[in-house]
Amino acid sequence: MCGNFWPTAARDAIDLFTLRIAGEIGRLACTLQGLDAIVFTAGIGENQPEIRQRVVDRLRWLGVELDPQPNEANAFRISTPASRVVAHVIATDEEQVIAEECFSLARNTATR
Repeated sequence: MCGNFWPTAARDAIDLFTLRIAGEIGRLACTLQGLDAIVFTAGIGENQPEIRQRVVDRLRWLGVELDPQPNEANAFRISTPASRVVAHVIATDEEQVIAEECFSLARNTATR
């Protein structure tokens, strides 16, 4: 955890960052009238167990609970078996998706 290791400004930034993420998830949960799962992805979501834990700590009201060992290991499923909302870590490859979309667009443009 951040504890006293981080300077105050860094601690505040992480607190704000996790608050904003949890706030967006909370708004989505309200709009959808609940959630089945939360997926953490991309650089921070895939590789930062502490950030995931801090986000989920703010979402306990949804019934989501992380299992510490899978969370630390960046496992696929990081929620406990008793968690009402399943939490996953899924790797993404945004660069590959962008390349595929560009290739498709270029191919379609060339055939016109």
